[in-house]
Amino acid sequence: MRILFITFAAACIAFFSSSISLKAQDWGDNESTTEETTTELEVSVTLFAKANFEGKSLEINELTSFDSQTIQEEFGMQPIASIKVSEGVIVRVFMADDFEGESFDITSDMKALPAKWVGKIRSFELVVAEQGGNDEGW
Repeated sequence: MRILFITFAAACIAFFSSSISLKAQDWGDNESTTEETTTELEVSVTLFAKANFEGKSLEINELTSFDSQTIQEEFGMQPIASIKVSEGVIVRVFMADDFEGESFDITSDMKALPAKWVGKIRSFELVVAEQGGNDEGW
């Protein structure tokens, strides 16, 4: 019984030793290196004047912000009624000029904005969603 235990313990030590040495080989010279991987975020937000992604539209392909004057210049007097949002992007909309007042975050496509917001968006900004975060929005 004692010999069996020693043999089992020796096998465990041998197993763990080989696992550790393999890991050391993976790190090469015991120096840790960190590889940074960056993925380019595709920014694509499309505003629509009507629900269900219909009517006049404006596509935005960069992280930017729009105040009421820019919205009027780019989108006319049309209300924003639906929005398509690419993954990883947040459209933060505000009821007041200069990114103030009541706001909410849109993190995915919305076929129809809540009635309270149709025609009320006075400014908005596009921001990158935090990875692994719990950004709450519509």
